[in-house]
Order: sequence, then structure tokens, then C-alpha cells
Amino acid sequence: MIWEDTVWAGMAPPQNITALAGRTGEVLISPAPGRPGRVAVTVSGQVRHLAAHSDDALHPGDAVIVIGQEGGVLDVKLWDGA
Repeated sequence: MIWEDTVWAGMAPPQNITALAGRTGEVLISPAPGRPGRVAVTVSGQVRHLAAHSDDALHPGDAVIVIGQEGGVLDVKLWDGA
């Protein structure tokens, strides 16, 4: 599954993960080649920690935008707010 844990125990995963496209979040753990990182994304008012990969060099604290998902992992890119 795409979600691995949440801030709030006992919550169900998002029903349609592709609905997260366009949402912004924050990098918690930087992704590396061949290894997803983790990002925090707010879903229905709750913060979720989700696996993510990116072609951009990301660092903890960077703002990202979800552009899709592949194989149960979010595809994100660096977000400058523009």
C-alpha cells in the first residue's frame, strides 16, 4: 500500500491516492535512487506520512507538490509556491 503510517493511529488510508495530485507537502526523509523517501501531506485535515520518490534533489523540510503516483509511491517534485 502507498501509505505506511499516519500521525493518527487507526485511520484508514486515502481511498483514491491519485486524488492527492496537486496537494503540497513537506519532505521528512529525502528519497534516494532506488529508495523512496517520506513526505507529510495533509489529507482530510489529517497529516499523513507517505512514501515518495522524485527526480529532484530533495532535503528534509523542502516543500513538494504531488504530481502522481507509481507503484504505490507518490511522485513529487520541489515546490516553490508559484
